[in-house]
Amino acid sequence: MFQKLASPFKRGIRGVFKALGADISQTIVSIGSLFCGPWAPACSAAGTYNVARAHGASSSQALRGAAVAGASTWAFTPSGGPAAPTASQVTVRLGINIVAAHNPNMGQALMYISGSLGEDFGGWVRNAVGSYGQYKAQSELTRFAAKNGLSLQELNLILALNSKLGLEVAGTTYNPDKQQVTGFSTRENGLLGSWGGVIGVLWDINDSLLNVQGLLDAVSMSVVSSGYTGHLTGHSLGAWRVNNLVRQGFIESGTLYSLPGLAYPASGTSGACISTDPVCGGGLLNPLRVGTMRFTKPNSIWASHNFDEYVRQWQQRRH
Repeated sequence: MFQKLASPFKRGIRGVFKALGADISQTIVSIGSLFCGPWAPACSAAGTYNVARAHGASSSQALRGAAVAGASTWAFTPSGGPAAPTASQVTVRLGINIVAAHNPNMGQALMYISGSLGEDFGGWVRNAVGSYGQYKAQSELTRFAAKNGLSLQELNLILALNSKLGLEVAGTTYNPDKQQVTGFSTRENGLLGSWGGVIGVLWDINDSLLNVQGLLDAVSMSVVSSGYTGHLTGHSLGAWRVNNLVRQGFIESGTLYSLPGLAYPASGTSGACISTDPVCGGGLLNPLRVGTMRFTKPNSIWASHNFDEYVRQWQQRRH
């Protein structure tokens, strides 16, 4: 099928792809395919097949890459399909997310530039720190994938597909009425009903591996498909999701309660961490995080990681 789709344009397209180089060509395909609307996976597959063939891959190698690319395009777009976001800027940013899922060098650079447009110098510096952390995380996951016979793209495809499954089965942590994204073990409105929060921890762990790379998981993509672009409040894993949405420019700003220690707050966010909360690094990481307040109570480690407690202390501090 991929060969038939590509055959009318084979010579011209492959010549252009060869001249541009593999990385640039694949980036163009990943982003441009989303403008095919519901046919985005097929466009991505056909384009990827020709990029691979233009750079010397065998037919079987190219077909494997095409299949993974087409599936990745579907997995890393909202459930409503690539046509759900109507703004071209949003579509491009979703495409950059797909690029970053398999090419840390190109993807992180594009993600950093796209999310930092309009920021002052301090904002560019803050986002650079976060982007570097995401790049290092992707490097470690690349090595892990290679040990298991996978590419980074194939590993992220598995994570993204599982994330979509988790959204349907265990539910979401995004509450559009309250404009909040809550954290671990708080899923609801899924097929599992009240058990979604407990069993959903398995998918929370899965989604953490996407968020540490700066990639959007299924819950984050549901925010994008809703069309909301204002301010969101996030807690724990939810703060990670909000942080990535701000960093990539999908929403304007965010309040981050207990942002996990593997992430760095993006420009346009502020937040807090209770000194006894191990998830956000407690008092250890606060001095290194711009815009993060330090709360001292409660003294209990387990009680400190509580969304309501963060909100209460935040309101007290503001008043």
